[in-house]
Amino acid sequence: MDWTVFSYSLPAKSSSPRVATWRQLQRLGAISVAGGAYVLPAIEECEEAFRWLAQKVRHADGEALVMRVANFGDVTEQQIVALFNQARREDYATVDAQVDALEVTLRQHAGDLEGSHDEIGRLRQAEAAVARIDYFGCPEGALLVSRLERIRASFFPDGSAAMEIPRASLEAYAGKVWVTRPHPHVDRLARFEVADVVAPLAAVQPARPRLEDIRSVAGWRRVQAQMRACLPGRNRRESEQERQAPESHGNILT
Repeated sequence: MDWTVFSYSLPAKSSSPRVATWRQLQRLGAISVAGGAYVLPAIEECEEAFRWLAQKVRHADGEALVMRVANFGDVTEQQIVALFNQARREDYATVDAQVDALEVTLRQHAGDLEGSHDEIGRLRQAEAAVARIDYFGCPEGALLVSRLERIRASFFPDGSAAMEIPRASLEAYAGKVWVTRPHPHVDRLARFEVADVVAPLAAVQPARPRLEDIRSVAGWRRVQAQMRACLPGRNRRESEQERQAPESHGNILT
């Protein structure tokens, strides 16, 4: 299989960007194979994340390179997968240790479980965060999920600790166009809603704005005007509300 590789360097004085970059690599679940280069599977989300991180490094006066490789010489695919699984095994073990502590607390205070609901939810979120970067299905992940479910069933049989997230309806998002800069990476997104869109999305192609052009309220309104010209059926009341928006919002995108 192919791999996405991220290599970077930062000035020695750039301690804050260096720490921020390292933390982001940890959050992405990247591993270091050789020579200080970090590796992720060559899937779209990982490539986008590395490209975004490379931009951050360059903005901090550093150098960054993102590339796709098929192999690492003497390091086999199985060895790389094993490194990923080992890293996730350690992550799951950290959460599992917290589950140990919670289970002891629950058994000691079985008659008074007030406040434990939030802790169960927090541990589920911690497990889910590791699962998002568990690219190769580390077996410890399934064991942890099973253990959390067993604790829930034992101490909260009525399901009161379950974290039910309602499924969004696709119909609720029909007829809307979402406008943002290319390759967003889980930061602020600017939303542009359209009530009655009759033109297909592929036909909505105004001039692509540059990021520096839409940092201010005035710049973003120019982009909105371009979109209104491309989208017939624009609700006039919404347009009027936009024109009357206060000028003191500062920067919209960062």
